[in-house]
Amino acid sequence: MIRKYGRIVFCTILSLFPFIVQAQISFGGTPPSFSITKSKFLDGVPVKTIVPQENIAQLKEQDIVAKQNGAPPIVAVLTPTQLDLMKEGAWTKVSGDSVCRLSIKSPDAQGIMLYYDKFKIPDGGKLYIYNGAKNQLLGAYTNQTNQKGGRFSTEIIYGDSLTLEYFHPEGQEKPEVIISKIGYCYNLIEMIPTTGNSLLRATTYSSDCYVDINCSPEGDNWQQQKKGVAKLIVPIGNLSYLCSGSLVNNVYQDQTPYFLSAHHCFEQDGQTADFSTMQFYFHYELATCGESTVSSKMKTMVGADLLVDIPLKGGSDGTLLRLKDSIPADYDVFYNGWDITTVAPTSGAVIHHPSGDVKKISIYTATPTTTTFIDLEDTCTIGAHWSVVYSETTNGFSVTAGGSSGSPMFNQDGRIVGTLTGGESYCSTPTAADYYGKFRYHWNKASSSSEWMSNYLDAPDYPVQAINGIDGYTKGDTLKGENFINIAPVFFGNYLYVNTTYVLQEMSVYSTSGRLMARSSTSPVNTRSWARGVYIVTVTTSGGKGRAKVVKK
Repeated sequence: MIRKYGRIVFCTILSLFPFIVQAQISFGGTPPSFSITKSKFLDGVPVKTIVPQENIAQLKEQDIVAKQNGAPPIVAVLTPTQLDLMKEGAWTKVSGDSVCRLSIKSPDAQGIMLYYDKFKIPDGGKLYIYNGAKNQLLGAYTNQTNQKGGRFSTEIIYGDSLTLEYFHPEGQEKPEVIISKIGYCYNLIEMIPTTGNSLLRATTYSSDCYVDINCSPEGDNWQQQKKGVAKLIVPIGNLSYLCSGSLVNNVYQDQTPYFLSAHHCFEQDGQTADFSTMQFYFHYELATCGESTVSSKMKTMVGADLLVDIPLKGGSDGTLLRLKDSIPADYDVFYNGWDITTVAPTSGAVIHHPSGDVKKISIYTATPTTTTFIDLEDTCTIGAHWSVVYSETTNGFSVTAGGSSGSPMFNQDGRIVGTLTGGESYCSTPTAADYYGKFRYHWNKASSSSEWMSNYLDAPDYPVQAINGIDGYTKGDTLKGENFINIAPVFFGNYLYVNTTYVLQEMSVYSTSGRLMARSSTSPVNTRSWARGVYIVTVTTSGGKGRAKVVKK
């Protein structure tokens, strides 16, 4: 049996606008050298040339063999280095402040990623990163970007050179920006300049067996769910790999950034992932079906903590992470719901990033069957997987590929019921089966309770079986800003009261499955017909908005 994550296709999709800012949590703006009189920046910028230690031509040949033998898709080679921006860069005085610049070149790279041992931006400082043509810009990174532990990574700058530019306010402490690895992207990327300008446009591969998420009718009913699915770039040792996964809701519905994927995405040849610098790409999709431009909504996050890791061998191949940072409201993500009942889906969809490509959708209309995943090395828990055969749709068949691993399998109700482990569906064999680790096995079926996802997604002694997803834009960080207020909901008899010092304008109460139980402009509300369990209360008052959970016993 061939593992799905072993398939490699040697191109993917990229789209850059004439001047594009798309980055981890950052705050926009323009580097000083873009707008200040050029004479101030005539001095040469130091260029550090980083050449991979590996033979790239040989690696490409090995990748072809790896594809046949079931190895995961690789996007980049990581070359160890030790570059201190403050020491290696050239400094220029600008109106009493200072600007430090350093260029990095990695000849013939299709793109460059930077990995940092230390990344600390002090108050007032701003770091920008841009390519040679100055049509791709990341940043500004500020003190609000700083990550606990100090380790960080920045997403792909396309091409074989980039420049870091740091604005240093007079009198402020200097930053710590120490680059420990250079990611030399040599695989799965293709850039096509258009005629007449420097735009880089998207190019699709094998379009006859991959359907874009925004194509109709396939993607029409999955526009909420797609917002939770992300492409992953996972550093393991001195290589970076591609996978997929999804944000998941929890019974408190508090927008904790839990993220679901597959175990095999994070372990290769006895080495485990560097979770602190892995990257999550949200909204990496075509803006419109049939076009070649990637959505301007694309956003990225960096870093996660490993919570639950269920192995492939003797398990169900599942991993639950928690992103290190809360996801900003303007990212417009969706925390997908899930179902742990024993009922087999009657139909559904899979949303994924094959070979790191833009977001695709695969539809199934036949009921999946229970199976046991076996390959040349590992046997999973008996009956812990779904066997899924995709259906032909208006736009043809849509299969998965390496890089799709970890992607969520949704049932007919739009809830996650599995994560992709492997399979045999190819463009040449679109009706062969793929295999998904059952979410209900991820939940609490492992022999060790440390491998139960229910420890994080469930409430103590609350027998939830399924919940809907929740929109992070309307119910997430919008309640955590300057006007967030504390509220104290409490059940007394058959009534739910909300205590607040402000004038109540509206209160809404939801069950953990996402059902609206009540909406009122006054407190209390009658709950006589409500079952015991956890409820989520949101309020709008004269002093701001609030959110809290409450238990009816």
